[in-house]
Amino acid sequence: MIEEKVEVYTQFKRPDPIYTEPGNRYLDIYQEQIGKDGTLEVVPVGKKCVYDEIQVDLESTKIENILHAVAMGDLNALHQRECFYVDATTMPKNLMEAQNIVVRAKEEFYNMPTEIRELFNNSPEKYVSEMGTKDFLDKLAPYNNKLAEIKEAGSLKEYNKRVAEQAKFEKDVEAAKGATEWTEKQKVILVEFQE
Repeated sequence: MIEEKVEVYTQFKRPDPIYTEPGNRYLDIYQEQIGKDGTLEVVPVGKKCVYDEIQVDLESTKIENILHAVAMGDLNALHQRECFYVDATTMPKNLMEAQNIVVRAKEEFYNMPTEIRELFNNSPEKYVSEMGTKDFLDKLAPYNNKLAEIKEAGSLKEYNKRVAEQAKFEKDVEAAKGATEWTEKQKVILVEFQE
């Protein structure tokens, strides 16, 4: 059996520190170019100083400068953004709930009839982005009754099943009417024949 020495560290005997690379003050700026052979290449075109970009906002973020501006009467120093109130009780609590809302919206879109999906180029994203606009309502106006029937049926599959059953029923009724009419004709012929 091979024995392995276990190194035990204490406050007096510490492991050698591992240094991480803090990064570079300058970052390369890249740009896409088409090469001589027609391929797309990414080439460096310059450098930018990250530290200088960070320092640009330094003075406006110092608390003493903000307090001084307020003391001088500039109340806008505290109101950087417009306040708004919203009922967030129905908002998703986490990313999973938000994703589930997106999935449900896509399922709702894909359960719509083909002609309605074609109005939005078969794109659930376009469907959702147009919701609530006048254009959206104008596009769906001719289909409102059909959408209500689909909602009542529970799914597009169930709706299509009901439509097929209704069509079959109507066909059977027409066939029965035809049979009844034929029978009436037969009765007339029979009465005429008996006379």
